[in-house]
Amino acid sequence: MDNEVFSSMKITDRKMPGKGNGHTKLVSFQNAIELVMVLPGRVAKETRTQFANIIKRYLAGDHSLVQEIEANAKSASPVAQMARQSLGIMTDEEMTRKRRREDIELQKMQAEAATLQQKVVTDFMEAMQTLDPNWKNDTRLVIQTKDRLKNIVLGQQLTITNGQGEKPEETPIYIHDIARSLGFGKLSHGDACKIGKKAVQMYIEKRGSSPQKRMQFVDGAERLVNVYCESDRHLLERAVRDVMDDE
Repeated sequence: MDNEVFSSMKITDRKMPGKGNGHTKLVSFQNAIELVMVLPGRVAKETRTQFANIIKRYLAGDHSLVQEIEANAKSASPVAQMARQSLGIMTDEEMTRKRRREDIELQKMQAEAATLQQKVVTDFMEAMQTLDPNWKNDTRLVIQTKDRLKNIVLGQQLTITNGQGEKPEETPIYIHDIARSLGFGKLSHGDACKIGKKAVQMYIEKRGSSPQKRMQFVDGAERLVNVYCESDRHLLERAVRDVMDDE
């Protein structure tokens, strides 16, 4: 058929599944209607006559079309279903089937994600055990590992924010680490408490709210402590210097 009559781009070639099956030509529902308008033969001619009759009844305002349209909207015939799908229209039953298929697919994806997450955790634990059998004695690393694994499983729900619901920072920082980075070494319990109080005061003045809290190992026990983001580093540095310079 001449491309000017019907474009060959509207026809696709597909290999049918199954051993011994060959290729077949496929055309969409919309393009099939266009194709029947230019095909030769008795069946195509009769179909065009039916189309012409429908157009005539439409232009004449034939109310019997309303009943036929409503019947087609509920029909389970292949032609009616293909027509609705070509327009993105679905019956309640078709919508229910679609949702059921989507739910099954979602459950499958969630199961696969859970399996992958479990593998990530298992691989990590095995790798750490191989690299350092005593790695669990490093309480700071254990806490960071716990947070990281929770973020993987729960989708970053446990990341620390800036206290105002804005973009979360990925890495929390701690007063003891800041003090060491400034050359003050390990803080005494008294100095740590003073710096903590100073940092909270500065944080509230800046953010208008108290910092978030989380569990951390302190002096051999797990305690609830204030936690700060990387964006608060300058605030903690000021608190450490204010307290330590006065010592």
